[in-house]
Amino acid sequence: MRAYRNLVLSCLAALALATTAAHAAPQAKPAAGAMSASVPGWLVGAWKLVRCDNVYPDGRRVELYGHDP
Repeated sequence: MRAYRNLVLSCLAALALATTAAHAAPQAKPAAGAMSASVPGWLVGAWKLVRCDNVYPDGRRVELYGHDP
């Protein structure tokens, strides 16, 4: 239970920092043509998450979203 609470608090803190950083320094949005010029054609499209693991220094692997995310 304590680990779950720490995880939730860490996620909330990260979300707060990300939100604050996004509002503190707004960046200009690239023009529609500029985005397509900077991203290679083979990368554009639909993607599917097939694996999301944490790998620890001892080699242990933890599947964050289960066996079939």
